[in-house]
Amino acid sequence: APRPPARVGARAACDLRADTDLLPATYQHALATVEHRFLAAPNEMFRLDFAAGFPLSDEVGLEVLPRISGTAHAVVCWFDLLLGGETVFTTSPFDSSTHWDQKVHLLVPAPYLTLEHPWRITACHDRRRLIFTQTDP
Repeated sequence: APRPPARVGARAACDLRADTDLLPATYQHALATVEHRFLAAPNEMFRLDFAAGFPLSDEVGLEVLPRISGTAHAVVCWFDLLLGGETVFTTSPFDSSTHWDQKVHLLVPAPYLTLEHPWRITACHDRRRLIFTQTDP
């Protein structure tokens, strides 16, 4: 799972890797700069139409089908923005053409996902933040 930049531990003169209670629940990080593996393919959470307006808050249940088994330490989020026609701006970790990082949401406890069992989570937003709740670890 991605970790906060090394400078956090260095400035505080401590190693935060072993004590996840001290880590923030969410942080931004360039996923391409750390070793990681995706247990599942990306899933669309919300589709927002800025021209037509969208709800102040929304909630969706997601069923994630793991492609490989493993411990899920975080949910990683990014957005794709359709700018008219075929032009897409993305903050995906698969595209390094932007300086925008991905949002990392730590999972506590970190569930072990297997190929045979879909993982169910709830995602909600209030226009300012995303919140994930594990509904079926």
